[in-house]
Amino acid sequence: MTRTGSASGPRSSWNHIEHGREVVLAGMFGALALALPVVFHMLGMGPVFLPMFLPILVLGFLVSPRVVATVGVVTPIVSALLTGMPPFFPPIALVMAVELPVMGCVASVLYRKRGWNIYVALAAAIVAPKLLVVPVVVAVSQWLELPPQYTSLAVILYGVPGIVLQAIVVPPAVYMIERRLGWSRPGELAAKRRFFDKAAAEWDETEPTSTGKDDAVEAIMSSLDLRPGAVVVDVGCGTGHSTRRASEQVGASGLVIGADLSRQMLCRAGDKSNGMNIAFVQATADELPLRNECCDAVLCYCAFPHFCRSEVFLNEAHRLLRPGGRLVIGHTAGGEAINRCHRNIGGPVGDDLLPHAGRMIDLLEKASFEQVNVTDEPQLYLAVGLKPCRDNQAVM
Repeated sequence: MTRTGSASGPRSSWNHIEHGREVVLAGMFGALALALPVVFHMLGMGPVFLPMFLPILVLGFLVSPRVVATVGVVTPIVSALLTGMPPFFPPIALVMAVELPVMGCVASVLYRKRGWNIYVALAAAIVAPKLLVVPVVVAVSQWLELPPQYTSLAVILYGVPGIVLQAIVVPPAVYMIERRLGWSRPGELAAKRRFFDKAAAEWDETEPTSTGKDDAVEAIMSSLDLRPGAVVVDVGCGTGHSTRRASEQVGASGLVIGADLSRQMLCRAGDKSNGMNIAFVQATADELPLRNECCDAVLCYCAFPHFCRSEVFLNEAHRLLRPGGRLVIGHTAGGEAINRCHRNIGGPVGDDLLPHAGRMIDLLEKASFEQVNVTDEPQLYLAVGLKPCRDNQAVM
């Protein structure tokens, strides 16, 4: 039976790690947002550089809207209570308690959720709070019988040096932190999804073939060492070629779960898998919505270089496997040929490269796999690693 949609089971434990990281980042940047205004004041640079905005804006590009909104509301209030900056009267602290969360949420939604270009998202995040504040300033100016055109213009122009500083500092800071944490850029993920969605309709007809491919496929599938009744997770399953092969090996008593970033790829896979014991789920390789130790084997067939966070995927694979289970990463060509092919295609997959054998061994061992074996030949790239058994268990 073929099922498409979300696979059941508790949310990935990696989400808890990600949430923990967000909390740590919130604490760090919240503290920085409290300290920077004091430093700027001591240097005589004043509030025109908007020092409190910088850390909150960077945080918005790194965490969820809920987290940055909380920090954005709390920070100016706490700063006002501790240092008198920004003041409660005039109510600048209260205005900033609106501006900061709006700015951070816009950055988070557009960049992390929508995959917008960071500079476009930054411009929107800077403008958005102004659109909220200007009508309030105009209303207050009219109430105080002040010329609203001048006060609203002052609000728009105030802090221009700070806005310039944000444009210079924020994008490089975000990129540096993402690299340090091993995070992929959201725009990269969105671009890959569009690429594979577009390619899905003709994928099976246009996928390049090579001499000896059948032998390579057989070597990859046999490395899974599947038995009837086994459960397999096929990550980056595409149109389901390897998923169906695994389903044939595990039989009617087994189950194969195919996961892929591209919804169009999954639709094609579902159409070709009717009546088989396969479930499909749309998910990224680094955040699979499956419970711990739910499968006997994890397969990654012709997909590993496309994962934005391949090292995180290896940790996910280890989490999903039962003790004694195995991870198999396979390609029907050698690493050099695969990398040359991706460079020639360019675009979102131009930098999707297979690591050389020595590097792959290091990655698998770092992810706690044992009995690691990597083959890189002209017609086959194959990496296999086993999750260690517990002391009182043996490999089934």
